[in-house]
Amino acid sequence: MKRFRGGVFLLIALALFLLIPAVRADPTVTGRGQGSLDVVWHFQNPANYTTSDVEVQGGEASLRRIPGGSNFTTQSDFADNASLDNIDLSRRPGDVLLNRTSGPPARATYTSRLVGDGGSVSWKAIAWNASSFDDHSDEFGGASLDPHWRWMNPPASYAVGAPRPGWLTFNASRPTDFWNGAASGQFLYQSVSGEFQVEAHLQASPLTVAGQKAGILVMLPPPFSPTTFWASVHRVYSGGVRVQAVTTFNGNTFVNATSVADPEYLMIRRTANGSLETFYGADGRNWTFLANVGFGNPPNTLWVGVFSGNPGAGTPFTVSVDYLHFSFPGANPQVQVETRTGNATDTADPSWTPWSFPHPNTLGSPISRGAAYLQYRLLFLTSSFYVRPLVGDVNLSWEYRPSTGEVATQEFSPGRTLVWDVLALDMNPRGGTVEVFYSLNSSAPWSSVQPGGPNLTVAGGLRLRLKLSTPDPSMSPSVMSIRVGLRPEPAASPPPPSPFVFWLLLVPLVLFPAWLLVTRMLRGPFKATDLFLIHTDGRLVLHVGGRHILIRDEIAASGMFTLVARFVKDSFSGSGGAGGELKSLKVDEREVAIAKGRYLFLALVAQGPRPKHLEDAMKAFLGEIEGAHRTALESWDGLGEGLGELEGQLSWFLRRGHRHAHPALPRRHYRT
Repeated sequence: MKRFRGGVFLLIALALFLLIPAVRADPTVTGRGQGSLDVVWHFQNPANYTTSDVEVQGGEASLRRIPGGSNFTTQSDFADNASLDNIDLSRRPGDVLLNRTSGPPARATYTSRLVGDGGSVSWKAIAWNASSFDDHSDEFGGASLDPHWRWMNPPASYAVGAPRPGWLTFNASRPTDFWNGAASGQFLYQSVSGEFQVEAHLQASPLTVAGQKAGILVMLPPPFSPTTFWASVHRVYSGGVRVQAVTTFNGNTFVNATSVADPEYLMIRRTANGSLETFYGADGRNWTFLANVGFGNPPNTLWVGVFSGNPGAGTPFTVSVDYLHFSFPGANPQVQVETRTGNATDTADPSWTPWSFPHPNTLGSPISRGAAYLQYRLLFLTSSFYVRPLVGDVNLSWEYRPSTGEVATQEFSPGRTLVWDVLALDMNPRGGTVEVFYSLNSSAPWSSVQPGGPNLTVAGGLRLRLKLSTPDPSMSPSVMSIRVGLRPEPAASPPPPSPFVFWLLLVPLVLFPAWLLVTRMLRGPFKATDLFLIHTDGRLVLHVGGRHILIRDEIAASGMFTLVARFVKDSFSGSGGAGGELKSLKVDEREVAIAKGRYLFLALVAQGPRPKHLEDAMKAFLGEIEGAHRTALESWDGLGEGLGELEGQLSWFLRRGHRHAHPALPRRHYRT
């Protein structure tokens, strides 16, 4: 059983290994018949190249990316700006904050300075940290009490940050209380309007004397008498520690609810209809409802804060407040971030784009534009009297490319002497340039070469080098592949004849041109009239006709194709191989020359004496066609949509290309 499990595990591991895509080694070499080779570098494996300021990855060589960025985090960062509208930079240093407003809704705009040094870059993304702030909440993180707080019956002394950092600590005066007609206790408060929620975390010295209490208190301000209308949720000593909710109406205190508990966290919520709800909890997250308190329909503005009471004259009582957190339902503070880019320091310059739509992702929204400068703006909106949106950080990222870079292949050795007859690049210049250099053997200097047909003899090794250049650092030309075609050298010429043989042959050499001239005068000049491209499975791929059209209608063309297809089937059926053969047949006064490739036949219909170089021309052109259109034609689906430039290339060969011994395709750059 264990052996069986081990075998299953091995099979699974092997399957997973086979699923991992292999990195193709460069170059790939494919034979194309008669000893010819197609050598293609696909830029899949960086280990096969030597680079300088060029990156090779994902089947592409391009100028390397150099990252950059700018961060706005401190008060001085944000102080350097283009404009401010209702913005406060001093209330919370390091934050951009909507300024105080007299009433909602309130708006504000922060417009940054220009970011950039004048060189064009590709702007990648913008990220920011947005939150909100209200002037009522306090975590007592400083060394003094914020001025928006006010005391009713201030204590003899209080401290912020001492002896406990981040806490407000005060000693309750003695004897003091908030109960029935007594309103002598300490009350730290501020005015709050509308719907709100206030949470407090309080600690106190042990409650041991009856009536000692501390909690949250809500009071009706003038013109009501502050001592006669108030409500609270608090901890109190009443035969033990309790949590209590009470209402004092017109100087009379009513206990709404009491629970045996000793919570440190208390909360009062004022709802939209004006009612007051009290809660308590053990952790500040999970709350237990205690009771509704209040005065029916209180006014819009209330005094809200923390209080203490110590009715006993002889026992001290200390209260510590960690925080008061206010929240305001329906505040809906909003921050929107927009960007624009341009190439001049004057934003009125036509190179500047309009402001973008608001970026959606605070963690990083793409910009994806190339320019020398970028500017961002922050748009703030709030519908609350108290809650103000803010931004604490803005981060920009970009990248740029060096002006030039190079990538060189490793040396490729074909193992024998061949003629380099094809050089093709699959590339996207993107406004830049790509130059090609070659070196024969490892010690030879680099020489420039143009895509097309170099017709150079490669006797040893071949190296290629690309130089990529761009005038715009935000973009780079890219090269997806380099294709090199190599073919065998022509057979060596025989040794020169002896003088006697030369004179002996002179007479027929003189007579033969005369005979040839007469023959051609009788037969007329060579005229190529039609060209058929036929798949090995017998399907007609394309038919083009020239200026000297002998096959004038569809029926005649179909008949000619039938004759050619039958001849191809009978004459080439047993040849196999990768192509390279040429055969011909005569149809009336016309001659049809047929070249066989790896998966295509090329048939040229003509009148007149056939040129000597026609065989080489047809073989070379057919090899070019198969190399350039391999993806579309090797497994052709019978549709014409994927043939691209093929019809134009066939027409070119029929008109002019057949006159050259080694014609190259008329396009300078094409995919393989």
